Amino acid sequence: MFPRRSGQDQTGSKHPVKRSVLDILYGLGALGIAGFFFWETIGAVPPETSVADDPYWYPRLLLILMAVLALAMIARAVFAATDEIVIGPRWPALLAVVIIVGGYAALFTWTGFAISTLIFFPIFAYGLGYRRIVPLAIASPLVVAVTWYAFHYGLGMTPPGIGLPLLP
Repeated sequence: MFPRRSGQDQTGSKHPVKRSVLDILYGLGALGIAGFFFWETIGAVPPETSVADDPYWYPRLLLILMAVLALAMIARAVFAATDEIVIGPRWPALLAVVIIVGGYAALFTWTGFAISTLIFFPIFAYGLGYRRIVPLAIASPLVVAVTWYAFHYGLGMTPPGIGLPLLP
């Protein structure tokens, strides 16, 4: 469509990078973000606070998981023997993810967990390539219900917003 300038590949990028280098950089970035936010939660709640009363418990768990996955990404990049060249991120796809996650967060603050997740779960699945509508229509309310009840009964925390009926 547009003529290429010298020094560019087919995508128009001037700086192709090895996949392993990008994995190390992204892994270090994710590790840094997880470490920063975990550090910010230390000392925010008295040590004698129970898990059910600690608002930072679940985010800390996710930050630990994020750090472990970042370390796995770095280790895979260091020990993998790949010469695959990556031209760069796909900006339209990244922008779509940011918009969808932002929309979910905005709707979450207004409607709570159940309604926003019921609306955005199929959107996320469709965006990831899942195109079977009937199973998605069945799975969406099941995911919301299982997650809501797992938080309510398993963790002793009720998700925000309109709740589901309590089980007998």
